[in-house]
This record gives sequence, C-alpha cells and structure tokens, in this order.
Amino acid sequence: MAVTTSQQDIENCFNVNAAAPSNADLINVANLYTVLRAVLPLAGTVDPSASSGVDAPVGKIYLRSTGTVWTKTGAAATQWTINAA
Repeated sequence: MAVTTSQQDIENCFNVNAAAPSNADLINVANLYTVLRAVLPLAGTVDPSASSGVDAPVGKIYLRSTGTVWTKTGAAATQWTINAA
C-alpha cells in the first residue's frame, strides 16, 4: 500500500487548539508517524532486492550500510534498482 502525504497531513500533525492548548494538541503522534514514514528513506544492511526483498512503496529510497542507494522501482518486494554512483 502506497502512503501519500499532503499539506493537510502535515498540518494535522501540529494541530493546536489556540483557545485551550494542551500537550495532546501540540503533536498528533499517529499523524506524525505516518508523515515521517512516507517521506524518510529506509536504511539497513541487507540487499533490498535479494531473498524476500524489502517491502516499500514504489519510489521509496533505501540507504544501505555499504554506502549504496537504492530506489524501489516495482510492486514486488524485490524490485529495487541500485542508483549509479
């Protein structure tokens, strides 16, 4: 399932009730997690195209500990392309 992020999603992370602000209003953790998961790259030690692969939405970036950068190019968990150095 692809995760999309909109301006409204980002604004919802920081929903403040100006009339009576509280800690609960300052950051909506669930929304913040969804936004960060959508925009931050993945990182790990494994080859994301090997074995069972690494599941992620198409277009996601994967930073491998060897210094290589991969891009998710297809729906299957193994469909990653290594970016040219």
